[in-house]
Amino acid sequence: EDCLGPKCENWEYTPHRIARLQCEDAQIIIANHALYFTDLAAEAGILPHHDVVVFDEAHHLDRAAVGALSVQVNRWMCHRLLQRVQRRFNSVPARIIETLSTAESELMEALYRRGRGQFRLERDPAFEATTRQMAEALSRLAEWLGTTDIKQMTLLDADPGIAVQRAETMREQMQSVAKDLAGKWDHFATLRSG
Repeated sequence: EDCLGPKCENWEYTPHRIARLQCEDAQIIIANHALYFTDLAAEAGILPHHDVVVFDEAHHLDRAAVGALSVQVNRWMCHRLLQRVQRRFNSVPARIIETLSTAESELMEALYRRGRGQFRLERDPAFEATTRQMAEALSRLAEWLGTTDIKQMTLLDADPGIAVQRAETMREQMQSVAKDLAGKWDHFATLRSG
């Protein structure tokens, strides 16, 4: 979570980066189901372009595909993100906290009214409006994170240079999570029965 990525002075030599570079020239790559479908769903480019895929243990394939190609939400996703942001930043605007908390409460109320378990989501204008509100609240948080000066963050490292790098990376990670969650809720805001 606190990896500095390309900002780290040792980035060129990390096993992860070296393995990724070697994948580009490989004739055969062995990956598990979860990695394959996550890469496919996210269009992340983790795996290089390929023409053929052979699946071993195909009886697990459906579970990996459903896990990667579906959207799962839970009651505390946004709450945990907001807590993480508040631990790192000295002052998060009250309107962002209030908007996100209200949107999450209304959304969870709408979800739990339907009962426990899995169910097919059908077009519901009230639910779509609630999920759109959540997506917008998360987008505002992501936008705020992108424009906020890291000097407002609580820095954890003794070395000022490393502290700034880590703070920038953490801010980017939190912004990425907020954008990802906004995208998931926006998906529900645009449901169409079919």
